[in-house]
Amino acid sequence: MEYFSRNFSIDTEAVNEAFIPPEEHDEDSGGITRDEQARKCQRNPWNKHSQSRKKYLMYSAFIVLLLCLVLLGVVVRLSMLAFQSSGCEKTSCTNVSGLPDAVYSPAQAVKEFQAVRFDGRVDTRNIYKGAPSSRLDDAWRELYDGMSAFNIEPFLVTAQELKRIQKTSVEDKIRQHVHNDHYQRTDEGKSVSVIGHVDHCIDIVRQALMCQADTTLITFNDDGALAPVKPDFEATHACQNFDKVHDWAREREFNMTEEAIRNPKPFRDDLIDAINRELGERRSG
Repeated sequence: MEYFSRNFSIDTEAVNEAFIPPEEHDEDSGGITRDEQARKCQRNPWNKHSQSRKKYLMYSAFIVLLLCLVLLGVVVRLSMLAFQSSGCEKTSCTNVSGLPDAVYSPAQAVKEFQAVRFDGRVDTRNIYKGAPSSRLDDAWRELYDGMSAFNIEPFLVTAQELKRIQKTSVEDKIRQHVHNDHYQRTDEGKSVSVIGHVDHCIDIVRQALMCQADTTLITFNDDGALAPVKPDFEATHACQNFDKVHDWAREREFNMTEEAIRNPKPFRDDLIDAINRELGERRSG
């Protein structure tokens, strides 16, 4: 036993060096051992959860930004609703688009929208439709007879500005040429000036239709297997209250002839041009 203990003595330091690894160093921690890093984390626990804290802050910032955007949208929507309600109180409107008018008009104060069902059948009759008669002429003339004036401050009307003023209704001018035999405008209708005026009237109607851009739905009805499919023009449209605007204009109308007599100078150039044009057409004819 003594021999065995002398020759087989165990070096504990060598065993420890062989089987117990040295303290590992964390390369990312700048040479700090794990024990030192653990003690440092115990002193400052935030370092241990720094990555989680960054994610938390990022999510919190995103949620706050989202809430701000939602709040901004609510404020904008409430502002639009307040603008619409205030506009309707001033104009007594029942249906508005929510957008301000692109062009100013003094008649905006009487603007009012209402639902109107069109009279779209061919065989119906009304005061503006049918064979020529004095009653029908009076109804059409009532629509446009007289001109509106809204004087803000004294000014001189120029000849160019007078050209924009139309006394004759566009639609009535076309209607009369459709019934040329009744109104005996055959010779007049052949003149270059009248043909050009009627062409101008048709183009005005085209521009008015495109300006309104009515989006009312027109349906087609099937009356049977043998009957053709026909459009139903008796649809309900969103229209301005014409009577209200017309009454407003009649209260401010003036007579073109009386105005020309009182102040003939602005009309002189147009009158001379019209006479020369008429004489030139007669000579060429």
